[in-house]
Amino acid sequence: MAIGMALSGTVQNFAGGIMILAFKPFKVGDYIEAQGYTGKVVEMNIISTKITTNDNKAVVLPNGTLSNQAIKTSTMKNIVVLI
Repeated sequence: MAIGMALSGTVQNFAGGIMILAFKPFKVGDYIEAQGYTGKVVEMNIISTKITTNDNKAVVLPNGTLSNQAIKTSTMKNIVVLI
């Protein structure tokens, strides 16, 4: 029972990773806002998603909670720069 409880978070992250990779709510290069962080997605794998914030800090978000919360996303195509 202890092993099952210890693995529950990992299994949740694995299942969340499958959902994110299957439904593709965002991709590498997109800017997302999730779990109180905003940044550019630099890496996605089956367990976690890594973003770089505007102040150049790396944040690793577990896919289990990421797949169960609201995510704001934008791509470089949607960003207009006026000079």
